[in-house]
Amino acid sequence: AAIEQSDICLLLMDANELHVALDQKIAGMIKEAGKGLVIVVSKWDIKEKDAFTRDDVAPQIAYDFNFVPWAPLIFTSSETGKNVTKIFDIVMEIMERRAQTISTRELNTWMKTVTDRHPPAGLRNRQPKLRYMVQEEGNPIPAFKIFGSQTRFLHWSYRRHMERMLREKWEYSGTPVQLWFIDRDEPKEKKFKNNGNRDSVL
Repeated sequence: AAIEQSDICLLLMDANELHVALDQKIAGMIKEAGKGLVIVVSKWDIKEKDAFTRDDVAPQIAYDFNFVPWAPLIFTSSETGKNVTKIFDIVMEIMERRAQTISTRELNTWMKTVTDRHPPAGLRNRQPKLRYMVQEEGNPIPAFKIFGSQTRFLHWSYRRHMERMLREKWEYSGTPVQLWFIDRDEPKEKKFKNNGNRDSVL
């Protein structure tokens, strides 16, 4: 309920008790709900540093949470106050990114560049074509509709490729994005059925 009522979630992890499985489950729920996410490691000041340093722990956390590579990671200390106020700066930045709008012209220029350099890969010997892209209005999560032909055969790796390129072009750190691939050349009844199933949040 707390996740659903939020725009951006702070996943708080105790530096001395990193319950990876539980935290991964919560992070997955946040992602699927389309919320912004910041991973916060607290009590860093009292963690035993004999075997671990920040440079050791950060890559491990990034590996454990590789399904949300866009989530910022911050180490804090309530005792010293280190990085605590920085959390609010990060949250405000994520709010701005989630609210940014991109013109249809910019999106289609970008999409043409991406598809020209690396044409869409398909499944079952099909060759999907991507023709038109718009940002969906009124959606709290950054969401984009991409129209084309045989998009249902678009290889999952190409979907990830487009997300990665989108994030490189426009800053979307801290928030998932959603790409919907919609067939324009299908019969009406079939297209309606397909459009009812949105692609997973990325």
